[in-house]
Amino acid sequence: MKVTDVLKWIAFVLLFILGVFIVLGFAVPAMVKTWQWSLEKPLAQMQNQPVVTDSFKAQEQADQPLVTANASSDVPKVEETKSVLTADVLSLPDSTHYDEKVAYCMTFTTTFGKMGTFYGVYDSNMETCVLGAWESNRIDTSDWAFTLADLKETGDDYVFLNPWKGKINHSAETVYINSQECTPANPVRCSDGTFVFEQGATIRIISEAGNDSSGPFLILTN
Repeated sequence: MKVTDVLKWIAFVLLFILGVFIVLGFAVPAMVKTWQWSLEKPLAQMQNQPVVTDSFKAQEQADQPLVTANASSDVPKVEETKSVLTADVLSLPDSTHYDEKVAYCMTFTTTFGKMGTFYGVYDSNMETCVLGAWESNRIDTSDWAFTLADLKETGDDYVFLNPWKGKINHSAETVYINSQECTPANPVRCSDGTFVFEQGATIRIISEAGNDSSGPFLILTN
């Protein structure tokens, strides 16, 4: 082989080696930079995430509403609406509405002078409310000395308001309805023929001593 051929081969090898170094000089830094970026990106994402501490978790749990098994108790309860009793209940059968009739009649009260205050009761025979000065339906039970028996024995002059629209049974002595003298009877009747008196009418009764017929008996008229 000629010397010139050897020199050519040597020059070719040197140029090849130089080319390799040049290529590596550009490629290696780029590869290193790419490798560093691939490592730094996840790290940066991790660093940007909020740090959750135990105190933060506790605060977050405290801010959440506490739901317990009794949570339904916080729901406002709807009160049951009680039916309002009216006179219509008196037209219903006693077998199914007797207690309601009794309760309805008890809503009416009146005061018979010094005998005291009494409430109405239901009379199943008359199928309506009645009211008299009976001890069984007395409201003011505290040490009342003057009773219906005392009225019959000693008499009294007393005034009361008619608790409802209805009739008045009283056959003794004198009866005034709204200042008009009427005839004692069962029922009481006035000169104009009236025997059913309006609710709120002023009634005055004068009972003489020793009259066993004394004592008012009021009857609700439907």
